[in-house]
Amino acid sequence: TPRKSYSTAWKGLINDPHISGSTQINKGLIKARELLVGITKLGLPISMEYLDPIVPQFMSDIVSCAVFGPRISESQVHRELASGLSSPVGFVNGTDGSLQQAVDACSASTCPHSFLSVTKQGLAAIVHTN
Repeated sequence: TPRKSYSTAWKGLINDPHISGSTQINKGLIKARELLVGITKLGLPISMEYLDPIVPQFMSDIVSCAVFGPRISESQVHRELASGLSSPVGFVNGTDGSLQQAVDACSASTCPHSFLSVTKQGLAAIVHTN
């Protein structure tokens, strides 16, 4: 059965590190990165679902595999992002359960793209992938 999307649920460690609705994203990025570095130091690989196109610029050097869920797999922005990631990428089947969305996402992410993103320093940049 399809999973419900809750707009009022906790938005995760990066967006709300204190689970208080504070939206202290800068602190959340630091906490999330510290957590992932700690897990990596244990010798465990990291797989992460990139929900927005900005976070990968701050986490991609410690992520072994990127995953895109059903809703994200349908997003052109995320397909473009996937084309520039240096880690392996996995796409999940579409929200309707079919594999075609994942197949289309894989095909689109193998093509070159140009899109607006940020550098590791947080500056706006146009990214070109091949």
